[in-house]
Amino acid sequence: MSGDAAAPVVDIRGAGGYKRSRPMSSDEDLLRAAGNGDPGAFRVLVDRHSRELHGYFRRRAGPQAAEDLLQETFLRLHRAAARFTPQGTFRAFLYTIARNLALNHARDRHPAAALDGGPPPAAHAPSPPESIESAERAGAVRSAVEGLSDVLRDVVLLRHYQGLSFKEIAAVLDIPEGTAMRRMADALLRLKDHLRDLP
Repeated sequence: MSGDAAAPVVDIRGAGGYKRSRPMSSDEDLLRAAGNGDPGAFRVLVDRHSRELHGYFRRRAGPQAAEDLLQETFLRLHRAAARFTPQGTFRAFLYTIARNLALNHARDRHPAAALDGGPPPAAHAPSPPESIESAERAGAVRSAVEGLSDVLRDVVLLRHYQGLSFKEIAAVLDIPEGTAMRRMADALLRLKDHLRDLP
């Protein structure tokens, strides 16, 4: 991260205490307001997107790097707020910043990608054998996704785990929407092959 002494400090931990006076404002409107000097608008954006973005970084770069990458993403978003002109959705803009930081991190450190997003919510407490099978399945899926090429893994993470539309994924990856859909289809075929022996 750069040593820019004049850069604003973005404290995402303190964002939860902000009284929301604009709960229905769009992300784009909030970023424009932040760019015009409204710190409350930026806090709302941080509140809305911190958790999901943290999950993305945990899956893409590992839990040790997630917090630093999250902070850097919001710092860069804050710096870009005054220049923001919507050309797509806010989420596509946010995930473009996040993905570029994750790629830089991987290039600089070569960590093993972690896809552990925590345990899935359970409707009932599984019996010990069900828990073991579930953990084995989750581990096999994580391993299969980690084994995909970067271009296929990015589409799976952005679509499945982050819930982006194919249009948003195309904007993040700077590819045509049809290419994003094709990469998802290719990834699913490879995952199916890798996981076909699972019960």
